[in-house]
Amino acid sequence: MDALRLSVGATCTPCSAFRELDPLVASIYSTQFAAVNLTGSLTTLYTVPAGFVAVVRDVSGFMTTTTVGEAIVLSLQLANVNFATFQSDGSTYQDVHWEGRVVMPAGESLQVADSVAAGALVVSGYLLAAP
Repeated sequence: MDALRLSVGATCTPCSAFRELDPLVASIYSTQFAAVNLTGSLTTLYTVPAGFVAVVRDVSGFMTTTTVGEAIVLSLQLANVNFATFQSDGSTYQDVHWEGRVVMPAGESLQVADSVAAGALVVSGYLLAAP
């Protein structure tokens, strides 16, 4: 990679340039919190470890059911809050998708409750060191 000339006169590679100027700038990478097959029950998908904060950014998956009203519900256990619900419209195969920013402090658990025994979910986002 080409070297990057910084205003302070230092030279470094582009990837580390901002960290050399400000060591508080963090590298953020996507994390897969869960990749599961649906079981028709309540399941804990992920618990945030001590010293970290998780941000759920994306939920993708599918369900196969022809029963109208069967659902997949994602919730935060400690906060007792549902944040995403996917409900069947009776189609044989349905893709489900949600995007957002749900912040989960250390100790919080992400759960899925579903009445759909055929399908899958992938949940991803960021896992950041707590301030």
